[in-house]
Amino acid sequence: MLNPLHILKHSMKLSAGSLAGIVLSFGATIIVARMLGPDMLGQVNFVLLWLGYAGLIRLGLLDAGHREMADRLGRGEQDEARRVQNHALSGEALWSVVPASLLLCASLLADEPLRRVGFVIAPLIYLATIASRVLASTHLVYQHFGIYGRMNAVRSIGQPLLLMGLVLWIGAYAYFIAPLIIEWTVVALYLLRGPSLGLRWELNGAALRRLLRYGAAFGLGNLVYWAYRLVGSTSVAMWFSVQDLGYYTFVAMFVTVALQVFGDFSGVLTPILWSSVGKSQDTRQFHREYTRLTVFVVVAGCMVANLAQAGFGPFISLAVPQFVPGIEIFNILAFNIVVLTTTFVPSLLLSSAQVNKQWLQLSIAILALAINIVANYVVMRSGLGVTMIAWNDIWVQLIVVVVGYAVAQRHMFSHRKDAWSLYSTITALCMCCVLTYWLLEHFFAIPGEASVSALIISMILRVVVAGGVWLTVGAVIYALGHRQVGVAAQHVS
Repeated sequence: MLNPLHILKHSMKLSAGSLAGIVLSFGATIIVARMLGPDMLGQVNFVLLWLGYAGLIRLGLLDAGHREMADRLGRGEQDEARRVQNHALSGEALWSVVPASLLLCASLLADEPLRRVGFVIAPLIYLATIASRVLASTHLVYQHFGIYGRMNAVRSIGQPLLLMGLVLWIGAYAYFIAPLIIEWTVVALYLLRGPSLGLRWELNGAALRRLLRYGAAFGLGNLVYWAYRLVGSTSVAMWFSVQDLGYYTFVAMFVTVALQVFGDFSGVLTPILWSSVGKSQDTRQFHREYTRLTVFVVVAGCMVANLAQAGFGPFISLAVPQFVPGIEIFNILAFNIVVLTTTFVPSLLLSSAQVNKQWLQLSIAILALAINIVANYVVMRSGLGVTMIAWNDIWVQLIVVVVGYAVAQRHMFSHRKDAWSLYSTITALCMCCVLTYWLLEHFFAIPGEASVSALIISMILRVVVAGGVWLTVGAVIYALGHRQVGVAAQHVS
């Protein structure tokens, strides 16, 4: 059922724990940042950055398996879906040994104690993260949203609490120990408390070759996508100071946390959309649903981005003033909440078993990554500073949005006017988001060297302005939607 409210209802079950975790993560990040400072935080994030890259080295077996499972479950082929699941999971387990070994080898090259210990622990974190991701995503394919939501809550709430407790005891090493304990706990709970998945070790050469043929594009695409997501942090790590990396990664964490809720929405949408189009002969029959879903996501993304821009600066000025230089970077990166979520529908449609255009998506992603790397190098050579690295993330992703919709249009819409109606709506919403940010910065700017009360008043005022803009926009869109439904009903009668 491709109804945004239906999907939101299920995704909120997943996000309930995430929302509590977001609050705790926000507090934990502030507390730990005050204790460690930009330099040590930069060292920790250097290890975590490469741990993140290790998680991206995938063959795509699981992605291809889940796509085929969703397609078969949509047609009622339960037993065949279970066989595909076990082939994919067995292949994924074998491959995970390779990145884990590479991380262990990296510890031999680390010259500082914190980084060396981090790289020794990193393989164990990696294996735990892979195991929990495999179990979580498989439950999502079966639409076991309840168990996924509970385990998500354990991770989201448990990790920041454990981090805050451990950092008082072992300092920066807590960033490595906390996820290690939490991820293995989640794996154990999935196996002991979750619905049975019928897991079996099944290595079938022919099945693995078929999954690899379709999954290679998913694996490479995931690597390129996250390389693009991390190219800003990587560029800062390579070409700027450790302090700059501390500022950049600190504010980027908050954007990632905000995107987590949208990721839960996408996680619910994926199996539902893939199963729906798997039962249809023409993917364009859902064009109205595509439009409703996209407008819903874009409005939510714009609202969250502007609210974040409104409240983040005053709060950081109050809570961790040593990170004030990162506020401008955050305000720029917050636009990623909009541009990264706008392509949910066309991206999932192109990667469905019916359309099967994942290699084309991979080509687009590789081109975007190359453009971003070149743009970041130009920024470094020109001495333009870290804020321009952040701006590169935004304008390059805008190109990806335009190209993605252009490629997906013939699979989404039968008539060009329907497509252009959606494009004009997206453009208007994005322009409203940019204008709201401009309004905040020029008419409701954060006062410099202000008292605590002045900063609190500034934060409240900015949030009220941003919230008022998007409540008005949401009300207008809701009213227009009801009017269109009424007109359509009159034509039918």
